[in-house]
Amino acid sequence: MDSKTLEALKGSIRKWEKIVSGEGVDYGRQDCPLCDMYIPEACRGCPISEKTNALGCRQTPYSSWYAHRKIEHDF
Repeated sequence: MDSKTLEALKGSIRKWEKIVSGEGVDYGRQDCPLCDMYIPEACRGCPISEKTNALGCRQTPYSSWYAHRKIEHDF
C-alpha cells in the first residue's frame, strides 16, 4: 500500500472512530478519504474493495449501518 492510500485509510478510520464516539457524523462517500481517492475509479484500487472483492463498501458492516441510519434516524 502506498503512503497516500495509507493516509486515506487512516483518515477513514478516524472518521469512524468519531462516529462511534458520538463526535462525528457519517456523510457516506462525501466524507470518506478513501472514497475521495477511489470513487472516480469505481472503487478499483480501494483497499476496502480489494479486501471484500466488492464495490461501494458492499460486503462490509457499512451496509448494515446505512440501513440502520436510514430506518432509525431518517437520515
